Amino acid sequence: MQQAPLIAIINDDPAFLEFIASFLEDETRYHTVVWDDGVDSLPKLRGHEPDLVILDVRLGDQAVGYEILESMRQDDELFRIPVIVCTADTNFIREHSDLIDSLNADVLEKPFDLEVLESKVERALQPAVSAREEADPVG
Repeated sequence: MQQAPLIAIINDDPAFLEFIASFLEDETRYHTVVWDDGVDSLPKLRGHEPDLVILDVRLGDQAVGYEILESMRQDDELFRIPVIVCTADTNFIREHSDLIDSLNADVLEKPFDLEVLESKVERALQPAVSAREEADPVG
């Protein structure tokens, strides 16, 4: 039996974490793990091996999420994990759009429509889902 993809959500807003995790688990049947800060994110990501990361670039008043993204792309174990940068900091996104693109991350600006979130998640997870289906063709 195939296991649902795991999505790591890193955001400093507890209400956002609860809402998005609930939506992804209940409405789309993905598994989630959530962290409300960027402390030890890389070891946590290595330990959980998520299929996707939804990451806010601002954790507190610092662009810690962006640093996590950069570090992921330089890490042998984490660089292939798709990332959706999800933030209300539209200025940061616009000022750093070329860098975010170069780090191979999708962007979802807050506020957003849940259908757009679901579409971006499905698109990002497609390679992981395909690999699981190939590994377990019986399902």
